[in-house]
Amino acid sequence: MARRIILLVVCLLAVCSVGAWAARPFSTDDAGTVEKGKFELESGYEYSDVLSEGQSGLCCLGFKHGLTEKMDIGIGSTHTFVPQAAEGLSPACLSLKFAVMQDLLAVSFAQEFGSAGYSLNSAWTKAFGPAEIDINLGYEATATSDTPGSITYGAALIYGFEKFNIDIGCEFLGTKDGVQDWVIGARWKALGNLAVDLAYNGDFTGDRKKVTAGLHYEF
Repeated sequence: MARRIILLVVCLLAVCSVGAWAARPFSTDDAGTVEKGKFELESGYEYSDVLSEGQSGLCCLGFKHGLTEKMDIGIGSTHTFVPQAAEGLSPACLSLKFAVMQDLLAVSFAQEFGSAGYSLNSAWTKAFGPAEIDINLGYEATATSDTPGSITYGAALIYGFEKFNIDIGCEFLGTKDGVQDWVIGARWKALGNLAVDLAYNGDFTGDRKKVTAGLHYEF
């Protein structure tokens, strides 16, 4: 028990995140939670090119721990490299996820330290043999008077090729203003509980392009 507490503290201090909820390399979350007493580590690098804003690159890392059979807790942060920024991490984001119906329906809450804004999300998952559908519906509050909060949603379709230990999928993400982003990606279960991933993200206006690569490790 002491070893787990020490490991948790070390990871919290060293964490350098992916979104408050994510099933890499996709942004649409699934309904699963981290197994009680287990840990989950996700890290990656994202490079984006936005016509209206320019290029950017960041390293992200997220860490989760299973508190109970139905609940996990997570923390994460990012470090921006492009454009060059002052050394240091972004404010960390804390998240909680609760499985209302195990592996079928879950709800999540996330908030960045020092911010009054928050995010709520619901995730529904349904498997059809090697295929899986994930659907999200949520709300993001900005805590600023000039930027109203927004309804968010996402849908992902993932197909698993068990023979090759590869999952390939696509997703669509949007807000109350309509569908905005699309993503195609894949993850390869390279060794045991370690998986690596790669994805390409774009929007329907052609203004934004993003490539992300990373890993997922459970222990």
